[in-house]
Amino acid sequence: MEIFWMKLAGKFAPLFWLHFVLCFVIPLPILAIRKTRTIRGTVIASISIILGMWLERFVIIVPTLTNQRMPVEGAFYIPTWVEWSILAGCISLFILLYTLFTKVFPIVPVWEVKEGREKAVKDIENRIRSYMPTLILIHEPNLTVVMPYDEMDRGV
Repeated sequence: MEIFWMKLAGKFAPLFWLHFVLCFVIPLPILAIRKTRTIRGTVIASISIILGMWLERFVIIVPTLTNQRMPVEGAFYIPTWVEWSILAGCISLFILLYTLFTKVFPIVPVWEVKEGREKAVKDIENRIRSYMPTLILIHEPNLTVVMPYDEMDRGV
């Protein structure tokens, strides 16, 4: 009960009540009243709740650790191979599920890939044309013809 009273009226009371104000007193009226339920009001309420939740975690952990029930000497912890294996298995499972998910539900929609291919062909044709000379000189006896490369390509 000592920790509980430290939160309500002791040295952690200002943080506890600030948490209460940030999580309930500020966001509740903003989100309950239709006039203040705008984008700005929602952002203010969200930021208030995020700060209040951080304070809640702080108020849960810090007062409890300041009043220890058992004396604790300095300790050093090293994870065992079993714990490292569990971590590796969890990461591997996540990668497997992500891979399966992206196979079933492609990240890039198929229609965008088709559209991209069609557009890419046109872009490449235009790029190749830009590398080609713009004028072609044809020299024949008694005739010199100058024509744009595009017209020659079309058979004009």
